Amino acid sequence: MTDQLPKVLVVDDDEGSREVFCKLLTSAGYAVQSAYDGLDAIRHMEKTQFNLVLTDVCMPHMDGLELLTNIRDCWPDSRVIVHSGIVNVQVARHAKADHSVRLLDRTRAPFRNDPLTLLLLIVPGCYGAVE
Repeated sequence: MTDQLPKVLVVDDDEGSREVFCKLLTSAGYAVQSAYDGLDAIRHMEKTQFNLVLTDVCMPHMDGLELLTNIRDCWPDSRVIVHSGIVNVQVARHAKADHSVRLLDRTRAPFRNDPLTLLLLIVPGCYGAVE
């Protein structure tokens, strides 16, 4: 049955953030896996085709922007949402250049105060959902 659920890979070096995103997405009906950093994410993606990758920007070994480049090169059909508590010009420019990428700035309301905003961006049929 989980083969038919949309598959999401959550990539974040912060264990607490990973757990929150995984719980929210699982409760919304997604088949969720998680990875600690970009290198771990690549290992997961080599085994499983994901509909969506939700990745942090600042991570050790391979950051979210480098992961995004790898995903675009190897898995162009995977959608990507990049999130960060630190959004700088480089991050914003990189995300803006790729129109299939969503950028979530965790420092700004309403996301900062309501992690369920994430679901509104991902769950089909919700306002602002990635279609």
